[in-house]
Amino acid sequence: MNRALILCVTGLCLATEAIAQSPQPNQTNALFGQGFVPKPLLPHEVEQGTNKPAIKEIAKGVYEIGSVRVDAAKRTVSFPVVLNMQEGPMEYLLVTTSGKVHESVFRTETQPFHIHTGMLLLGAKGSGAQQNFAIPQSAEPTYKPAPIEIKGDKIEIEFSWEEKEKKVTRNAAELLAPRPTTLDADGKPVIDKNAKIEVSWVYNGSAMFENRFVAQLTGSIMTLITDASALINNVAKSHENDDIWATAKEKLPPVGQIVTATIRLAEKAGK
Repeated sequence: MNRALILCVTGLCLATEAIAQSPQPNQTNALFGQGFVPKPLLPHEVEQGTNKPAIKEIAKGVYEIGSVRVDAAKRTVSFPVVLNMQEGPMEYLLVTTSGKVHESVFRTETQPFHIHTGMLLLGAKGSGAQQNFAIPQSAEPTYKPAPIEIKGDKIEIEFSWEEKEKKVTRNAAELLAPRPTTLDADGKPVIDKNAKIEVSWVYNGSAMFENRFVAQLTGSIMTLITDASALINNVAKSHENDDIWATAKEKLPPVGQIVTATIRLAEKAGK
């Protein structure tokens, strides 16, 4: 990658083009996640998340953008996260510390805008257009996840950490499990033997809202259910259901463990 390409990517990150088409008003909460309400950016978010990002080449084909590392040869974007919850109902795989941490497996202080810049450097196209949606009529969580499939680039997600002086790497799917829906005679949670969860990840790149980058506002990075505000969506059939997600606790590190999240662009954008 040369300097001209970096400048081009930076320009794309700062662009705020909107498209004419938008979902019906009653779909807005379902698309942006239940209870989406726009909020003003904090001073540190304006500085770190929406200004022209500093892209540093630290080795041939390797770049740093804040806490994000981009490896052009490996087609990866990596950054630090923390194990947020080992158990409980989940709707997100990863959010920022200002996002929906009460229902997310991991959390991070990494800026969504920096992750997006890194993915653009790799050639990701996302959903193909930055969308500008109307303000929701209500902030109440009255809608289930939309059954639509979010478009984007196919990706793979891995998490790695140190455990007993050895590196452990797991695919994101390994860390998820069906959520118990009933109790046995002793009052213990039971998972339906027919319960099935599926994941298939795409990088959709979030959207624009009133000329602001929505992922920066909501803190949504990787979602298990439909959420157009997130950078990454699950597009397998189970993305329509927000009642089935839990973790494979035995495969997770301790709560608070520092972990490296890696996003790999699985194929060239546009193919």
